[in-house]
Amino acid sequence: MANALFGFKEPLNQELVVRAAFETEFKGRKPDAPTLEAYKAPYNGMSAQEALIYYATDGQRKDVPKHGVDPLDQGQAKKLGAVLIMYEKIAEKEKLVMARPDVVITGKSGEKTIGYPLEPKELSGYLQSVETAGGIKTLKPIEEWVAAKKVGLTGFADQQTIQNGAEKIAVETLPGQTRVVSNGVITKPLKAAYGGVDGVTVGDGDKLDIYLTPKIYESIKSGTAYSGPVLVMQQMDKGKNDELKVGFAANVNEFRDMQASSWDKPEDFVKFNQGKYAQLTQEQYGHLKAAIKTEPAITLDKFISDEKTKGITIEAVTPTPLAVVAAAVPAPVPAAPPVPAAPALVEHFSDKAVYRRALDFVKREDLKARQPGQLVVLEEIVAQSTPSVAATIPKQRDL
Repeated sequence: MANALFGFKEPLNQELVVRAAFETEFKGRKPDAPTLEAYKAPYNGMSAQEALIYYATDGQRKDVPKHGVDPLDQGQAKKLGAVLIMYEKIAEKEKLVMARPDVVITGKSGEKTIGYPLEPKELSGYLQSVETAGGIKTLKPIEEWVAAKKVGLTGFADQQTIQNGAEKIAVETLPGQTRVVSNGVITKPLKAAYGGVDGVTVGDGDKLDIYLTPKIYESIKSGTAYSGPVLVMQQMDKGKNDELKVGFAANVNEFRDMQASSWDKPEDFVKFNQGKYAQLTQEQYGHLKAAIKTEPAITLDKFISDEKTKGITIEAVTPTPLAVVAAAVPAPVPAAPPVPAAPALVEHFSDKAVYRRALDFVKREDLKARQPGQLVVLEEIVAQSTPSVAATIPKQRDL
């Protein structure tokens, strides 16, 4: 469609889109779900893209929004992202020969017009940034969203490749940039450079993830190959082994902290993602890359075991526990100063009429501001006083 907000790099598979919508809507959620065949009926005759938009908008439309015109609302954007992420998961799990459903959005880079490549999770994050005011929905141009959120887009990694000796590292996220994870969630800024090692593909079909401290990143970028230790971690997912991640850092704590830096709660990284660690020499790092090329889903335990059969010992390392930041304790609120006693007033002001004149004087002369508590004292005296000799009462000017 002319002027469509986004277009897919590769055509989507209609049957897989509908299946992904079905899985997103019903899998493990509703026991009374229809059969997949029955669910497909409303989508008959639709293209894959039409089916995607139809699902995301609950049947309200089939067309991709145009630039600057009637964008999806946040809920619709989230549904669209969920289906594309499920589409990707099904293709990966069943090893279908199918491209990831990435899109391109036209935007500006300075004076140039360029295509911004977005993964499904990044597309979801962008579309969810829609704002509504006075019933009108608006979506910022893609370049403004990227700049405002400091997003490091995965699709730009190949344009930010650095040469580290014989290996190339495609940098997705620079130090200080955010990442988009899950279904459009924007992380905290990363305190590291993050990317993938070219030519080394892990079990999920992506490049081997790598983290570099800002100092090491700048050193490699300037032309100095890294020669220090390489840390490797077994990432976990719901208690099961997931992919491996490596880091160029001085020690395991630094590697752990780089990974945890983008999490709202670093302790959640430890709880949900962190697995075993090992520290490798540069030679052993070369062995690891070779092992991954042979067995993309290899685990850290398997790699260590395989190396041991060759007479090579891999050093297991464990980070120290994360520092627990104590909750801020509010400063105690100082007690209000006591109301000053006024024995002289009690002694001299015992006639209600005179007290009231004195009260009027205090109010008129704004003595309350200059003598905190004085007005309260006078009010209490007026309420409690009994008639007495007027001659004992001082003049107003003596107050």
